[in-house]
Amino acid sequence: MPRRSKGARLQLKAARRNKSRKITHRATWITRDNGRDISTGCAADEIAAAERKLKNYIASKYTPKRRARHIDDIPIADVLSIYLDVQLDKLRNRFNVDSESKIRSPRSASSRNGLSD
Repeated sequence: MPRRSKGARLQLKAARRNKSRKITHRATWITRDNGRDISTGCAADEIAAAERKLKNYIASKYTPKRRARHIDDIPIADVLSIYLDVQLDKLRNRFNVDSESKIRSPRSASSRNGLSD
């Protein structure tokens, strides 16, 4: 019987050294998931940042099933996730923002331009 998966988790990858025992790569946090190692880019002392990256990784793995089903069988979290995906796409198209950029609210844009409400 195969082993049960431990799920996505953080692991500290030890510093790598060359033959003369000089450190060539510092110790970093990695996300381990189903035999894959994904670098977080966080140093050994940046635990909080590594945990945030793990949280974002786990959240990005989940996508709700988009198929017709009975209303009582659809979790509210799935409904909100699908709704937010659609609304974010509309906002990106409306303000000509690519998916990697952060969307700023119109209020913050007007305050930067010296305009007030």
